[in-house]
Amino acid sequence: MTEREVRYEAIEEWFFPSPVLVNGEFVGAPAEALEKREELLEGWFKEFPVSETVERPSVMLFPVKKDGEWAGFVVRTGVYYPYPPTLKVDDRIN
Repeated sequence: MTEREVRYEAIEEWFFPSPVLVNGEFVGAPAEALEKREELLEGWFKEFPVSETVERPSVMLFPVKKDGEWAGFVVRTGVYYPYPPTLKVDDRIN
C-alpha cells in the first residue's frame, strides 16, 4: 500500500473571542461556537455534494492564538482532497 498525500482547503471560518485558559486550565468553547459547529454539521456538512472522487468535507472547532496569546475559538469548514486529484473511490481499496 502506498502513502497518498492529502490537500486541505479551508472554505469559511468564524472566530469567537473567548477565554481559552482560566488559571492555567483549558476551558470549553463558548456556546455560540458550539451552536455554529452544530448548525454547520446539520446543514453544510450533510448537504456537501457527493462526487465520484474521495473529497471529504470537514467542520472543525479549535482554540487559536493571536499575537502569541490565546484569543478564542474558530469554527472552520473545509474540504480534504486526495493527491493526485484523479484518485477515484475505487482506487482507495488496495
